[in-house]
Amino acid sequence: MSIYQALKGDNPNDPTLQTVSISLDSVASLDATARTLSVHPNTVRYRLKRATEICGGDATDTRETYVFSTAIMLGRLRDAGLWRDNGFQQV
Repeated sequence: MSIYQALKGDNPNDPTLQTVSISLDSVASLDATARTLSVHPNTVRYRLKRATEICGGDATDTRETYVFSTAIMLGRLRDAGLWRDNGFQQV
């Protein structure tokens, strides 16, 4: 299973993907992520820990953030129909 699919999960109300994505955009700042999501920083910690358990990689580790960012970007492109396994789709 891909990182993106694992973060996205089966439940459309699962906030894990959104939390990781915003955390990456906030340069892993718990406080900035919490403010953006209107939740307590401990909630962000819990969700990021859950993402680590699901994916096996640490979304807060600066060396692994590139992998998470790339996986999320490609997953969103695939969901939008703009990416196929053999490359970009002609638009």
